[in-house]
Amino acid sequence: MKIASFLIAASAALVSTSILAAEEHPKYGGQVRETASFDLELVAKDKELTLYVTDHKGKAIEGQDVTGTATVLSGKSKETVKLSGTGKGVLKGGGSFAVTEDTKIVLSVTAGGKTEQARFAPRQKDKAEDHKGHKH
Repeated sequence: MKIASFLIAASAALVSTSILAAEEHPKYGGQVRETASFDLELVAKDKELTLYVTDHKGKAIEGQDVTGTATVLSGKSKETVKLSGTGKGVLKGGGSFAVTEDTKIVLSVTAGGKTEQARFAPRQKDKAEDHKGHKH
């Protein structure tokens, strides 16, 4: 009984650690958000958004039915950007927006009949991204 309890606890710790690792270390230098169905990493630059869409195991969500829309809010301006697939779970879109300290981006992603939303603040550092206190 003690061995079974230990194995369950150890498995839960490994799963938690891998989920945290995905949130802590974005693959492409953007911000990462987890939704019920997807892991989303947004790389936001002036006039350009790139969104990487994967499942929770890190496999790219592919297909013609992967679409997205971003609402870019910056100061008093608001712009809607359509995100189109460029292959292997990557969506891109552009507009006339500038990414500043106060920019907020609300994303809506649809794939496989599921629609999820996530919020990003590209110029604000996530707490998990502050690595000054440790080494890898």
